[in-house]
Amino acid sequence: MMWGLAFLLSTAQENPFAIMVDYGIGITDVAKIGEYAGNWFLGETDFPMILAGVSGTLNADEYLYTQFAGPDPLTGGFSTASLNVGGIWGSGAMAAYGATGDVILTNAQVENILYGPMGITTDNAVGFLYGEVTGHTLPVDPDTMLPMVNGSELTWDTAMVSQMYGIDENAAAALSYFLYQLMFNTQIPGLLEGMFGEEATGFPGATKWVTHTVDQWLFGWRDPLMASIDGDQNNLTFGWQSLETNKTYYGSVSEWAPNGVSTGDGTQYTVCTGENSDCDTGETLKQDGSEYLFWRTPEMEEGTQGMIGAESLAGTTGGFLTGEGDLVNLGDYAICSPLQMEDSDHLGLLTETWTCHLDGNERLIQAKLTNSHSALDYFPGAIPIYFGADVEMKVQPTARIIVAGASESYFYIDMRMMHEQAASEPQMSDMQPVFKIESGGGADAETVALMQDGIVANQQQFTYWTNFDTDGSAFFIDQVTASIYAIAMILILVGAAGFARVGVTAEEYIPEESEESADDSSEADSDEDKGRDSEPTDDELLNQSGGAF
Repeated sequence: MMWGLAFLLSTAQENPFAIMVDYGIGITDVAKIGEYAGNWFLGETDFPMILAGVSGTLNADEYLYTQFAGPDPLTGGFSTASLNVGGIWGSGAMAAYGATGDVILTNAQVENILYGPMGITTDNAVGFLYGEVTGHTLPVDPDTMLPMVNGSELTWDTAMVSQMYGIDENAAAALSYFLYQLMFNTQIPGLLEGMFGEEATGFPGATKWVTHTVDQWLFGWRDPLMASIDGDQNNLTFGWQSLETNKTYYGSVSEWAPNGVSTGDGTQYTVCTGENSDCDTGETLKQDGSEYLFWRTPEMEEGTQGMIGAESLAGTTGGFLTGEGDLVNLGDYAICSPLQMEDSDHLGLLTETWTCHLDGNERLIQAKLTNSHSALDYFPGAIPIYFGADVEMKVQPTARIIVAGASESYFYIDMRMMHEQAASEPQMSDMQPVFKIESGGGADAETVALMQDGIVANQQQFTYWTNFDTDGSAFFIDQVTASIYAIAMILILVGAAGFARVGVTAEEYIPEESEESADDSSEADSDEDKGRDSEPTDDELLNQSGGAF
């Protein structure tokens, strides 16, 4: 009954005239049926069971609960959209799935299954499916069985389902089959493709395989299912997705958005200028006010029960490598610690070489794409896209600036089934390359020449000043140094000239002193011979001692 009314109402909303033709009724009758059906769904109208040959009344909730886990109260048979699967479950054909008979539950039990703490119509349905795929629960509180950070991952089996919902194991096995095998693996994929696939919407959306151009993958594609979740499948400004970010989504220009659909406000970075000794020049400190990658925040860690840990981007390089404890942000997909390799050069400029490598089966970026802060972010196989990279950076060893760099970024998809992805980490043989991005660049020859002159030459102990590349901001240090050298040279020359003059004077003076000394000695000898017994004078005493005055 409910399914018939739902079909009638949805059709009447889209094309009421088709209902009038199909049922042979007028527009007034369509309106009355719509009013009755609306009141029925709201529980304001009861169905008189006398119309079914029994007494009493039946409201919508009673009908739903009864037929979901028991005979249909109107027909007496089993509904196809129920735990009994149209009677197949108890027929013996489903013994391999744990069936032992028909499922009969109370309305209270059904209400708990549908809307309780682990209700399959709530967000916690993800937890049920997670258990079916992985064989264990989400991280949960063992007492309440509700998800919690760093909780216990308990074995997921029929006994666990029976315990969680307070039902017998036959009903628990039927619930697992209904939700996982019948709905998740069979009905839902077809329903989504029929409603939101490319054939139905004109956009490559909810289909098993989707082909996009590289521009679409990176900068924008529209998913009709996401548009419906956003609020309106037909609104062309809704449902846009991308791996990277431009000002607007690629291909989003339409009559709804003549200038394209905006991707939001641009990213704001807080960078260290070197004034604070707690950080190194050029390092990124925050992104949009947060020190974390936007998809690896504490809030994400909390929402994913600790399965997607917080990851800081603080300290990632902004153009410099210190050589100690450096970090490199790989496009917000991953953070890596570079390793030093053999020295090389860039256009003749001596450089250190640093590299980062990330294997293509290491970094699952599903949470970056879904970003729901829920178990969906780590649900095996939901969006099994992986990121890999090879990065090379050439660093001038004195200034520590990155003068050249090249990178190759890879995107892979894990081709294994969901349960295989849940059981183990992927090997590279499991990965299918989706596309690769190559980028690179470096200082040009003119810049290298300036760096050679301004950095390398300026570090020479005795010749740093010879390029005269300073001005008032550096107190003309090169010019001052040159002046000091010039003055020093002048003083050296003056000193050398002075020494030369002293040497010449000494050479001229010594012979004259020798002749005078000889004459004085002869004269002294003569005087001594003439008057040895007479009293000597002062001059004579001096001459006796060899003085030359």
